[in-house]
Parts: sequence; structure tokens; C-alpha cells
Amino acid sequence: MLLTPAGIDALLESVNEAAAVSAPRTGGAAGVGADQIEFARRLVPVLKALADMNRLAIVLELAQRERSVTELTEIFGLSQTLVSHHLKVLRDCRLVTVTAIGRSNVYAICCDELAEPIRLLTSVVAPTSAP
Repeated sequence: MLLTPAGIDALLESVNEAAAVSAPRTGGAAGVGADQIEFARRLVPVLKALADMNRLAIVLELAQRERSVTELTEIFGLSQTLVSHHLKVLRDCRLVTVTAIGRSNVYAICCDELAEPIRLLTSVVAPTSAP
């Protein structure tokens, strides 16, 4: 399944209302390109969050299965403080969700609209065997 424009819209609605600051519309005649500019304005914070290697690695891991902060700390060899910081950035962009289970917080990818493209990205860069 590829991320369709409708899927992108659904993702963006669930992802980043924090970027609700109204940007002035620019564009050519009769607003041509205004929709793309608005779309880009809403997408930039999400892409910035994913541009960090550690955050992207966390999202890639969470696309596979839910994890606690402790598990992510062990997997990536990062401090608990740093993992928590990255998770906060991802939560603020609504890329991940958190569920309290006992004394632990368990994190998951926000939605299938994000999980599937993330899985596809891993297949693009996965090592291939030579024929």
C-alpha cells in the first residue's frame, strides 16, 4: 500500500495541529499553488522531526512493534533522557502515541498511514543479495 493523497491528508490531520500557525498564502494567479504551499507548510514540521537519525530509527522500530522507553534505550544504546526527548518530539508531531501500562509508557506508531510507508522505506534501503 502506497501513501495516497487521501492518506497523506489523514496523516497530516492526525499529525501536526501544532503547526496551525497561519502562514500567508502565496502563489500565482487565482491561488494556483496555494494548496501545495499549505500542504508543504503542514508537512515541514513532520519531516523535520523525521530528519534526525535517532528519531527516524525510533520510528522505524515502532513501525515493527510497540516498545517501552527501556526497550528503546537498550536497542539503540541511548540514554533514557535522550530517548524520552526524541519521543517527545515525535509525540508533539503526533507521529507516535503513548499508552501507560503499569509503571511503563509504551510507544507505538501513530497510524497505519505512516507505518506502511515506513516499512516500504526500509525495503528500499535494505541490503540486497547479489545475483
